[in-house]
Amino acid sequence: MKNYLVFVSVISIFLFSRCSNDPIAEYSLDSFLDKIVIDSTDTVQVNVCDIIEAKWDSILVITPYTPVSKQSVLRELKNYRNIKPGIKDIRQTDFYSYLVFVRNNRAIGFSRVDRGPVDFANLPVTDNRSPSVAVLRKTDCANLYMKKNGVLFTTE
Repeated sequence: MKNYLVFVSVISIFLFSRCSNDPIAEYSLDSFLDKIVIDSTDTVQVNVCDIIEAKWDSILVITPYTPVSKQSVLRELKNYRNIKPGIKDIRQTDFYSYLVFVRNNRAIGFSRVDRGPVDFANLPVTDNRSPSVAVLRKTDCANLYMKKNGVLFTTE
């Protein structure tokens, strides 16, 4: 009986740890970025509603020169420790940003995005506790526009 309880305990711990360590997907956004056409107009709409196939409710945009581990909006994710190995500190670089896709306060995926042709780094920051992370809500995904120089902005 004692061996049975030990076996059940080990299996329970294994199952519990597997459930809490859901893998975080790394997305390539090349096909999305390739579809954006910059013409001679001053602005163009960039609809990120279908940027990835998975369902998300917000995108956290981690801008260049960010000490990732110090951003409270990231640390408060229920599975922050799962995404932490995938998004490195970028406090020494200006070449890219990270997009973290979130659903129900859990990271479901991320993408490293170079600063061109679309520059996610200039979106307005909406959470003062994390001054280097812009939050783009799903409800704002159709209100995103890009200037000819690649800078993104929202209309609301």
